[in-house]
Amino acid sequence: MVFIHFSKQLKQDIWLWVSTGLLGVFLLGMSGCQSVPLMGGVGAQGELIYLTPIRDIPKHIQECAELQDLSNEESKINYLIYRVQKSALPFTRNGSTYSSENAAQFLRWKLNRPNWRPLVRSAREFVIIITRGSSKSGLPYEVKLPDRTHHELKAIMINELDFLEEYLKTREAGSAAHLPVSSKKTEEESAQNLQPVPESDIHRRHSEPQPFRRPFVASPRFDDDDYGQTSSVSPAQQNRQQPRT
Repeated sequence: MVFIHFSKQLKQDIWLWVSTGLLGVFLLGMSGCQSVPLMGGVGAQGELIYLTPIRDIPKHIQECAELQDLSNEESKINYLIYRVQKSALPFTRNGSTYSSENAAQFLRWKLNRPNWRPLVRSAREFVIIITRGSSKSGLPYEVKLPDRTHHELKAIMINELDFLEEYLKTREAGSAAHLPVSSKKTEEESAQNLQPVPESDIHRRHSEPQPFRRPFVASPRFDDDDYGQTSSVSPAQQNRQQPRT
């Protein structure tokens, strides 16, 4: 009788241990499945978010300005891709995480695809069309900051482009001060060009994110899923490859 009672008690203990362990695994899995909130281009304190500390941005602008004229749209696109590369932040695309170097390579690869390149005529169109997200999955591209917050890449790239253009306008205004009077802009024109974006407009633009809409895709054969399938081929060679049938 003692043995039977001991066996029943042992079975109950084992069942309790197993059920408790399964419950713990379930709760752990549920906590791991909780989605991280995706933020826009504004932080929790209302500050604009950039890929690096704001003090590093003028240095990166100068580095690119030494190699190319940042007044044209193609050079601005190169600068934005350079900023992604130099950020050293993890980027998320279709649920997978990539380095900043890989993210920069991917953005240039996508930009040069036959169905995307004709749609991009300016740096702002590059941000809106290329950095928005995947046209197949409908998921936006994300970037994870050192404070572990996740932000929509397109929203941050808009901040990056706005900063670049304001910086170039300010530098141009400073250079114009040393030109002859006949070639200077009027004070009213300069003041109008350097008008800061109203803070209310910035917060309205970022605090009310629009639902992600798939952009026009001329050919579904070129998209995120095709990138990296030929890892031994350079991006320049990939641009010359014929589409797969």
